[in-house]
Amino acid sequence: MQGYGFKHTRTGDFRLNYHMVWTTGFNRPILEGEVGEFLTTQIKIECQKLKIEVEDIYITNDACVDLILTLPTDVTVSQVLKNIKGLSAQQTFKKYLELKDKCWHGKLWNGQSMVETIGEAKKMTRRRYIKNQERESNPARDLQTNEELPDWWKQ
Repeated sequence: MQGYGFKHTRTGDFRLNYHMVWTTGFNRPILEGEVGEFLTTQIKIECQKLKIEVEDIYITNDACVDLILTLPTDVTVSQVLKNIKGLSAQQTFKKYLELKDKCWHGKLWNGQSMVETIGEAKKMTRRRYIKNQERESNPARDLQTNEELPDWWKQ
């Protein structure tokens, strides 16, 4: 099964792909430039600590975080959201003290999030969508996507 994108554990094989989206409070565009890059790095660090594979990450409209993740079986979606949103906000406020004044009641994130499970075909479609959003918002950035169909899809 490993050749088909599955992860292997002692007790079995799995492939748990999730698409997660959340925004800043009141969709305030405060995640631009250096802040967005710092936040992207912090999210990747938190995911690495939780043994979560980040397939794609993008900050759209300077207010929305768009992620595609592969989770291990021993981590719940609510744990992931709590850890990523909480710790990334904490680290961001430590580095950029002035952001706290721009946020409603000093909270970086909106309390709500969107999460959906996605299969391989939908994952590739979502990744293409995210890359297209990236191109539209920053045409100077030339992105290459290596989205070749997996072997199991071609059969």
